[in-house]
Amino acid sequence: MRIAIAGDFAMNDGLRGPGRTWLAGSPSPGLDALREVFRSADFVVANFEASIPGDRERPEPSKILIRADEGSVAVARALGIHAMTLANNHAFDFGDSTCGTLRSGGIECFGAGKDEAEAAAPLRRRIANEEVAFIGWADRETIDGIWADDGTPGANAVSRGALIEQVRALAGEVDRVIVLPHWGRDYLEYPSPAMRDLALRLIDAGAAAVIGTHPHIVGCNEAHAGRPIVYSTGSLLLDDIRLPDGTMTVAYPPSIALVALLKLGPGGVEVDFVAFRCSRGTFQALPAASARAVLERNNRFLSGGNYGDRYDRYEARMRAWGIRLRTDVLGRPAAAAVRIGRKLQRRVAAAVGARPSQEDERS
Repeated sequence: MRIAIAGDFAMNDGLRGPGRTWLAGSPSPGLDALREVFRSADFVVANFEASIPGDRERPEPSKILIRADEGSVAVARALGIHAMTLANNHAFDFGDSTCGTLRSGGIECFGAGKDEAEAAAPLRRRIANEEVAFIGWADRETIDGIWADDGTPGANAVSRGALIEQVRALAGEVDRVIVLPHWGRDYLEYPSPAMRDLALRLIDAGAAAVIGTHPHIVGCNEAHAGRPIVYSTGSLLLDDIRLPDGTMTVAYPPSIALVALLKLGPGGVEVDFVAFRCSRGTFQALPAASARAVLERNNRFLSGGNYGDRYDRYEARMRAWGIRLRTDVLGRPAAAAVRIGRKLQRRVAAAVGARPSQEDERS
């Protein structure tokens, strides 16, 4: 059985045009390549990182808002995506109609609902003669979003303990459990100690794989008990965010995205990766070696002792750069300078943070 899991998806702003022309028959080598990757899988899941506005809009001005055009659904369907998790911090930016719109377009959704119980319900499907349960979950302790509670619609953000117990229970009922967490900090490549601890506990509870999103940047991967953990696949198809008058509010930097290809068999779970690049309304496939190169570079940070201390030093150095980039305030040249500065700072912070401190060495 082969399952493809992709990251943040929303054909908005600069990507709407290329998506529509591709649907109309115009060539797009990048989208064609992505469709072929998805066709090689028995089931395809992605994270719908946006809200499709309905009759009632409910904007939250305290946070970045992402709206998607309804054409996103047709593109997702044409690419071969079967299901979307809505367990993220943008699925309810403009009301609660997104899941209904996806389903009307032939795409299943999970990880959100009219209350906590419905939002936490897994998507259970029979794939290649095995029953697989997918859980979409968002970490409300580190992310600001609209979360489902008793009688309140929103995304699934149950407690970490409840999530672990749900995985343990499902592992006794189905053949495979795959957890898709939305977690971490924007533009941080490395998982916090809390994320690593939760990932290990989910695997110990019976998860076949843990594949994460949210940082909008490719993260790290590791294995536990022979099962894969991918902390962030990066943004798949996500572009600059604009106001209705066309003013840009957030400029996403050009990014590499990974599609995780899970091969689940009697001998266990294997994972491979395919890489793509999204930048200013363009989308292209990258050489196969690109995926491994990014992960191998980032994975070096996971090795060695005193991980918590090293991560704290890394995060402290990155904090000054923030996560929001308002192009309407900074202007494009300044925004580009900030993006370059962030990239350099990540490299410096990773290098310095990976070195043991004097206290580490004494211990």
